[in-house]
Amino acid sequence: MEFEKIQTIEKIGKNRERLLELEKTGNYVFHGSQSIIEILEPRQAGGHSDETGKWEDDGKPAVFATPYADLAIFRSLINDKDFENKFGMKGDGWYVTVDKKLIERAKDRIGKVYVLDKSKFNPDSFIGIQCRSEESVIPLEVIEVNIDDLPKDIEIVE
Repeated sequence: MEFEKIQTIEKIGKNRERLLELEKTGNYVFHGSQSIIEILEPRQAGGHSDETGKWEDDGKPAVFATPYADLAIFRSLINDKDFENKFGMKGDGWYVTVDKKLIERAKDRIGKVYVLDKSKFNPDSFIGIQCRSEESVIPLEVIEVNIDDLPKDIEIVE
Protein backbone atom coordinates (compact mmCIF):
# COMPACT_ATOMS: atom_id res chain seq x y z
CA MET A 1 0.00 0.00 0.00
CA GLU A 2 1.48 3.33 -0.99
CA PHE A 3 1.25 6.11 1.57
CA GLU A 4 -0.14 8.63 -0.90
CA LYS A 5 -3.11 6.36 -1.61
CA ILE A 6 -4.18 6.07 2.04
CA GLN A 7 -3.85 9.74 2.89
CA THR A 8 -7.13 11.63 2.79
CA ILE A 9 -7.40 15.35 3.26
CA GLU A 10 -10.85 16.75 3.88
CA LYS A 11 -11.87 20.39 4.29
CA ILE A 12 -9.67 21.97 6.94
CA GLY A 13 -11.75 23.00 9.97
CA LYS A 14 -14.35 20.26 9.38
CA ASN A 15 -12.11 17.32 10.10
CA ARG A 16 -12.79 17.15 13.83
CA GLU A 17 -16.35 16.13 13.00
CA ARG A 18 -15.07 13.27 10.82
CA LEU A 19 -12.66 12.11 13.53
CA LEU A 20 -15.39 12.17 16.18
CA GLU A 21 -17.58 10.03 13.91
CA LEU A 22 -14.76 7.49 13.66
CA GLU A 23 -14.25 7.61 17.44
CA LYS A 24 -17.92 6.82 18.06
CA THR A 25 -17.64 3.53 16.16
CA GLY A 26 -15.20 2.21 18.76
CA ASN A 27 -13.12 0.54 16.04
CA TYR A 28 -10.27 3.03 15.86
CA VAL A 29 -7.58 4.71 17.91
CA PHE A 30 -5.71 7.87 16.95
CA HIS A 31 -2.15 9.19 16.85
CA GLY A 32 -1.48 12.92 16.41
CA SER A 33 1.72 14.27 14.87
CA GLN A 34 3.02 17.11 12.73
CA SER A 35 5.15 14.66 10.79
CA ILE A 36 4.29 12.57 7.77
CA ILE A 37 4.52 8.97 8.94
CA GLU A 38 4.08 6.07 6.55
CA ILE A 39 4.36 3.36 9.21
CA LEU A 40 4.25 4.05 12.94
CA GLU A 41 7.18 2.27 14.53
CA PRO A 42 7.56 1.45 18.25
CA ARG A 43 9.45 4.18 20.13
CA GLN A 44 10.80 4.30 23.66
CA ALA A 45 8.65 6.41 25.97
CA GLY A 46 10.01 7.97 29.09
CA GLY A 47 9.60 10.74 31.55
CA HIS A 48 11.10 12.67 34.40
CA SER A 49 11.15 10.67 37.63
CA ASP A 50 10.27 12.61 40.78
CA GLU A 51 12.12 9.96 42.81
CA THR A 52 15.46 10.03 40.99
CA GLY A 53 15.26 13.43 39.29
CA LYS A 54 16.36 11.78 36.04
CA TRP A 55 14.77 10.85 32.73
CA GLU A 56 13.74 7.19 32.83
CA ASP A 57 12.33 4.76 30.29
CA ASP A 58 8.65 3.91 30.63
CA GLY A 59 8.00 0.30 29.64
CA LYS A 60 8.95 -1.33 26.36
CA PRO A 61 9.14 0.59 23.07
CA ALA A 62 5.67 0.91 21.57
CA VAL A 63 3.41 2.78 19.18
CA PHE A 64 1.26 5.05 21.33
CA ALA A 65 -2.27 6.05 20.44
CA THR A 66 -5.43 7.28 22.14
CA PRO A 67 -9.09 6.34 21.85
CA TYR A 68 -9.86 10.09 22.03
CA ALA A 69 -9.82 11.86 18.65
CA ASP A 70 -9.75 15.30 20.30
CA LEU A 71 -6.59 14.41 22.20
CA ALA A 72 -4.91 13.29 18.97
CA ILE A 73 -5.91 16.59 17.35
CA PHE A 74 -4.37 18.43 20.29
CA ARG A 75 -1.15 16.39 20.16
CA SER A 76 -0.85 16.95 16.40
CA LEU A 77 -0.86 20.73 16.81
CA ILE A 78 0.64 21.27 20.26
CA ASN A 79 3.60 19.16 21.25
CA ASP A 80 6.35 21.46 22.47
CA LYS A 81 7.98 20.55 25.77
CA ASP A 82 9.28 24.11 26.25
CA PHE A 83 6.00 25.40 27.69
CA GLU A 84 3.24 24.27 30.00
CA ASN A 85 1.36 21.42 28.38
CA LYS A 86 -0.51 18.91 30.55
CA PHE A 87 -3.16 16.34 29.79
CA GLY A 88 -4.62 13.33 31.52
CA MET A 89 -7.76 11.70 32.86
CA LYS A 90 -10.39 13.61 34.81
CA GLY A 91 -13.54 11.81 35.88
CA ASP A 92 -15.01 9.99 32.87
CA GLY A 93 -13.01 11.97 30.31
CA TRP A 94 -9.74 13.74 29.78
CA TYR A 95 -8.45 17.28 30.28
CA VAL A 96 -5.88 19.55 28.64
CA THR A 97 -4.03 22.56 30.03
CA VAL A 98 -1.81 24.47 27.62
CA ASP A 99 0.33 27.62 27.60
CA LYS A 100 -1.16 30.51 25.58
CA LYS A 101 2.09 30.73 23.54
CA LEU A 102 1.54 27.19 22.25
CA ILE A 103 -1.99 28.03 21.12
CA GLU A 104 -0.55 31.01 19.23
CA ARG A 105 2.03 28.75 17.54
CA ALA A 106 -0.67 26.22 16.64
CA LYS A 107 -2.42 28.85 14.51
CA ASP A 108 0.29 28.40 11.87
CA ARG A 109 0.40 24.60 11.99
CA ILE A 110 -1.24 21.75 10.15
CA GLY A 111 -1.40 18.56 12.17
CA LYS A 112 -1.99 15.02 11.04
CA VAL A 113 -4.21 12.58 12.88
CA TYR A 114 -3.47 8.98 12.03
CA VAL A 115 -6.49 6.69 12.21
CA LEU A 116 -5.38 3.25 13.37
CA ASP A 117 -7.08 -0.13 13.65
CA LYS A 118 -7.90 -0.60 17.34
CA SER A 119 -7.44 -4.38 17.03
CA LYS A 120 -3.69 -3.82 16.43
CA PHE A 121 -3.33 -2.57 20.02
CA ASN A 122 -3.02 -4.78 23.08
CA PRO A 123 -6.42 -4.74 24.88
CA ASP A 124 -4.61 -4.74 28.24
CA SER A 125 -2.77 -1.53 27.26
CA PHE A 126 -5.90 0.66 27.23
CA ILE A 127 -5.17 2.59 30.40
CA GLY A 128 -6.35 6.16 30.86
CA ILE A 129 -5.85 8.22 27.73
CA GLN A 130 -3.53 5.90 25.83
CA CYS A 131 -2.97 2.46 24.44
CA ARG A 132 0.12 0.71 23.10
CA SER A 133 1.18 -1.64 20.35
CA GLU A 134 4.60 -3.22 20.46
CA GLU A 135 4.33 -3.88 16.71
CA SER A 136 4.52 -1.39 13.82
CA VAL A 137 1.15 -0.03 12.71
CA ILE A 138 0.14 1.14 9.23
CA PRO A 139 -2.40 4.00 9.30
CA LEU A 140 -5.80 3.33 7.75
CA GLU A 141 -6.36 7.01 7.11
CA VAL A 142 -4.63 10.33 7.71
CA ILE A 143 -6.70 13.43 8.36
CA GLU A 144 -5.17 16.89 8.44
CA VAL A 145 -6.32 19.29 11.14
CA ASN A 146 -5.73 22.91 12.08
CA ILE A 147 -6.50 25.28 14.95
CA ASP A 148 -10.21 25.27 14.04
CA ASP A 149 -10.35 21.54 14.82
CA LEU A 150 -9.13 21.91 18.42
CA PRO A 151 -11.76 21.12 21.06
CA LYS A 152 -13.11 24.27 22.74
CA ASP A 153 -12.73 23.05 26.34
CA ILE A 154 -8.94 23.36 26.52
CA GLU A 155 -7.75 25.32 29.57
CA ILE A 156 -5.32 28.03 28.46
CA VAL A 157 -2.84 29.43 31.00
CA GLU A 158 -0.78 32.60 30.67
